Amino acid sequence: MKKLFVSLFAIAAAVFATSCTNEVLPEAQLGDEATVSYTVNAPEVATRVFGDGTQATNLYYAVYLWDKNGDYTLLDAISVTHDGTNNTPEVININTTVEFKLVNGNTYSFLFWAENDATVADINWNAMTMQFNPAKANVEGYDAFYAYVDPFKVEGRIDDQIDLFRPFAQVNVGTADYQAAVDAGTTITNAGIEIEAFTTLNFANGEVKDKTTAVYAPEAIPTEAFPVAGYKYLTMNYVLVGADKHLVDVKFNYNDGANEYNREYTNVPVRRNYRTNIFGNILTEDANYTIEIKPDFFEDPAAHDVFHAFEHGGEATLTQDIEIEHPLVVKAGVKAVLNLNGFSIKNNVNNTDTDVIIVEEGAELTINGEGTIEAVSGNDGYAVIAEGTVIINGGTFKAGVDANGEANAVVYARGNGKVIVNGGTFPNENNSTFVLNKRDADRATAVIEARGGRYYKFNPANNAAENAGTNFCPEGYNVIVDGDWYEVVTMAIVETVEEFKAAAANKNIAYISIAADLNFGTASAFVSSNKIILGNGHKFTAGGNTTKNYGLQINSAYNVTVNDIVMNKCGGIYVTNGAKVVVNNVTMNTRYSASGRNMFYVYDAELTVNSGDYRVDNTGIKYFAAADGATITVNGGKYHGTKATNAVTVYEGGTGSVTIYGGQYYVYSTRKFDPTPYLAAGYKTVSIATDWVEVVAE
Repeated sequence: MKKLFVSLFAIAAAVFATSCTNEVLPEAQLGDEATVSYTVNAPEVATRVFGDGTQATNLYYAVYLWDKNGDYTLLDAISVTHDGTNNTPEVININTTVEFKLVNGNTYSFLFWAENDATVADINWNAMTMQFNPAKANVEGYDAFYAYVDPFKVEGRIDDQIDLFRPFAQVNVGTADYQAAVDAGTTITNAGIEIEAFTTLNFANGEVKDKTTAVYAPEAIPTEAFPVAGYKYLTMNYVLVGADKHLVDVKFNYNDGANEYNREYTNVPVRRNYRTNIFGNILTEDANYTIEIKPDFFEDPAAHDVFHAFEHGGEATLTQDIEIEHPLVVKAGVKAVLNLNGFSIKNNVNNTDTDVIIVEEGAELTINGEGTIEAVSGNDGYAVIAEGTVIINGGTFKAGVDANGEANAVVYARGNGKVIVNGGTFPNENNSTFVLNKRDADRATAVIEARGGRYYKFNPANNAAENAGTNFCPEGYNVIVDGDWYEVVTMAIVETVEEFKAAAANKNIAYISIAADLNFGTASAFVSSNKIILGNGHKFTAGGNTTKNYGLQINSAYNVTVNDIVMNKCGGIYVTNGAKVVVNNVTMNTRYSASGRNMFYVYDAELTVNSGDYRVDNTGIKYFAAADGATITVNGGKYHGTKATNAVTVYEGGTGSVTIYGGQYYVYSTRKFDPTPYLAAGYKTVSIATDWVEVVAE
């Protein structure tokens, strides 16, 4: 790769520079200096087509010195001017590297411009503006690229990538009926357009001005392939427009060497660095045409950032939805991060390139956030192909159906590819049995690990992707089922008390699935990390019935959910010190060796009971005790009253409170559990059976 070295040094208050390659700095220079190095890139396309960037071979640039008042000076001595009077242009041919030695503490900005000798753009380097006055159609030499680097203070060496942006839209007209026109006696030889455009671009802020009707005089029709398959090029034109999409009128002019013709198209969308294609039976039918705008040139900030990160590494965050015609490729050796940020990337073209993202061998891509990656139907299009490493932490992933109407895989590993799914959603709208899949020939080398994520009608722990019984979940991970949805979680399946204790203390385990009855004897069971406990209807005996011990204790600020366990003739649940506990469908028969205990004791913590069956089995036992700072919310459950006459069922101490929104309560005589004093505003009790009431909304 070629390098151009340009030196800048300060003597007293003046700034002087040399502009020769490999210039040696004088010994008398003053002040500290730092090297600023930019690798300058133009978009690269594999095949020679209009807009592939290869025609812009001449690179020019300018350096600006800024003062504390926000004014700048063009440093002519180290800037290559537009006409090359100071230096011949650097040859870029897609990319090159330029280096500058700049004074630490000073503030500079840069302007880069790449063009072809055939350009008609006129650069005002002092004003940082460009005048564009095209004369004729079908000139690929008009293509050009630029980048403006905002002012920054030099504080040491800088090495960075600069990607050049195209200031133009490309407006194309193509037809499917060229031969039909020839057969009818009309052979079109020249074509051009007249279009609403601008003549002036401000490089620094990207704004355009001086609106005009740009006339691209008809020239020989191109021999290049039209961007849409099945159509023949009639004219291609680079048009100076703004960064935002807007609608313009286009007049299409063409001739056969003897006769002139024209068509007019209104409300045509154009946007800087996007292709606009007008195509149809242009020559023989008045109304049969299509207009589309395509982001092939990647100057759109969202698409460009992704393209840059996938080419060079780094992080890209979507700021809008992106539609692509070809897969985005993370190059070998690149480590990239894609933040979906609520937006989508979709490949909407039914061709052989219907995949959305391909990660080459030796590359690594991490996908974060909410958003969608979606492949089109009609071919074997995958949302993600992993030849390197893909880490999925979030997002929604979709693939369509193939040409036979059969569902595609969504994430596909081949070669030495490795996929780690920590999160994300896989709606599987086409009921694929291969949502996660390895190429058959690479089953021994490709790796898929489902450590998270939600999947519709696809069980990562038991599927047919790599023959029946395929399990993509590593040890310590398993699936919870919610209807047709399967969610992979960190889960310990426990069958002994010791296994429960270990899992309850392990912060890396989210779920404890109890697979056998557990008996802690007279000891309490402690949970000391965030957990969801799946009791699966098994008996959970703890605290004994001959002690004052609680059965289950959560003593610190953890979020714990307890589901479907049976706690008969043992201690209750103790919740303190900022814990937040939710109880669902628990069967509890609480017994202690003495009175004055509680089924649920909560101190400076939160408890929510949604459902279950609850009974006290000794005198003096309260159902709920809300000590100072406690909040107890009761949304449901069945409460069987007390064992003793006029026993206290609820205790509220200090700022503790119990609020009842639902549930069924035994209200017979003096052994009742009357919920009335604790009802939430807007709720009441209604009789549902002899001696029973239910709490409902008024």
